[in-house]
Amino acid sequence: STSYMWAYRSGKGSHEPIVLLDYQPGRGQIHPQAFLGDYRGIVMSDGYTAWRTLERATHIGCMAHSRRRFVDA
Repeated sequence: STSYMWAYRSGKGSHEPIVLLDYQPGRGQIHPQAFLGDYRGIVMSDGYTAWRTLERATHIGCMAHSRRRFVDA
């Protein structure tokens, strides 16, 4: 079967930094919504639309993914 790891990481300045991998059977928006609930903070992602469904979060882009477009151009 196909399954996915949703990766979550605390901010750089966290007193107790963590990396959490959430194993799920799919890539649907329900997974980050269920895990983060009404999270109100910064979400850095690759732009995948499932992350955009977190309405109270501030979304910023991933520079590694952004750079790829410039290299391709």
